[in-house]
Amino acid sequence: MALMLFGDAPEPWFEEWLERVVGAITRHDITLLHGAFAPEARYFLKPHAPPLEGPEAILRHVAAQFGGQRELSCTTEILGFTPEAALVRWKADYILTASDTREAYDGLVIYRFDAQRRCLLRQSWAVQWAPALP
Repeated sequence: MALMLFGDAPEPWFEEWLERVVGAITRHDITLLHGAFAPEARYFLKPHAPPLEGPEAILRHVAAQFGGQRELSCTTEILGFTPEAALVRWKADYILTASDTREAYDGLVIYRFDAQRRCLLRQSWAVQWAPALP
């Protein structure tokens, strides 16, 4: 287990929640995300852009990404955890379908949760896209 920047070691429910998200993305299976987001969830794609609001809009966005990427692989590292919030580093590598070019993503994502352990808020910070990352 990595040293946490804040909080304690992640609870099993969060590790399972994150595995559902990773599984949905890497297997292109949107059904894994049903119930993962609260009805009032907000999903920020960029720090200063308006968020997607509600599970339907969030799931539509994620499903649309499936058609735009192939050969996706990703890793996550939980940097901090409390029952209300988590900080996760995401690294991904994939081919953009439209241009047939490889792209990499490295970003920090903050998640906030309700009492039912559904995501209320997702914010991306410190995102870097590049043809390749170390």
